[in-house]
Formats: sequence, structure tokens, C-alpha cells
Amino acid sequence: MSILSNILWNRTALWCSATAMAALLCLQMIHAPRAHADAVQGKSGVSMATIRSGFGVVFTAPSCLWVIDDSSEMLFIYGIEGANDPRLQVRWTQHLPTLFRQARGG
Repeated sequence: MSILSNILWNRTALWCSATAMAALLCLQMIHAPRAHADAVQGKSGVSMATIRSGFGVVFTAPSCLWVIDDSSEMLFIYGIEGANDPRLQVRWTQHLPTLFRQARGG
């Protein structure tokens, strides 16, 4: 096999791999679940959104309340643990600058 045919073979294999990966990426994007908030409200530096938790059946999945406080730069996530205890309970809190710093890998 000559060097020219070897280069052409490698280039063809690369193009086929790139095409297959692009097709898989497109299929993944089509079938990926989309982010969805049921209700969003904001006023005086506090933003709130109700979001399905993702646990349970799609139509009966419990909702969570996400609250962002601009003054303290905190994210609070509240949820209802069970039907027999309908109180909102804190599930998670996070300082937003720390969360974004961790997401950037810093």
C-alpha cells in the first residue's frame, strides 16, 4: 500500500467516524428531555420556579420549588417529601458563586 492510498484511507475513515458521531449527536439532541419550569415568578431580588423533581411517574411526579435570593446569592430547593406530610422541606441549599466555580472546574 502506498503512502497516498494510506492517507486517503485514513481520511475516509475519519470522515465516516465524524459523520456517524454527528448523526448520534443529532439523535441524542432530538430525544433528550428538555428543561421545563411550570411556573416562574420574580420580584424584589427573589426568583422562584416550580420544577418537576423527575422522580415518579411523569404526570404525578412531585414538584420542587427552586428559590434564588439575589442578596445572599443562594439557591434553595424545597420539596414535599410525601403525601402524608405535605409540608415544604428544604432539600438542598448552595451558594451560587461556589456552584458556578465548581461547574467551571475551578
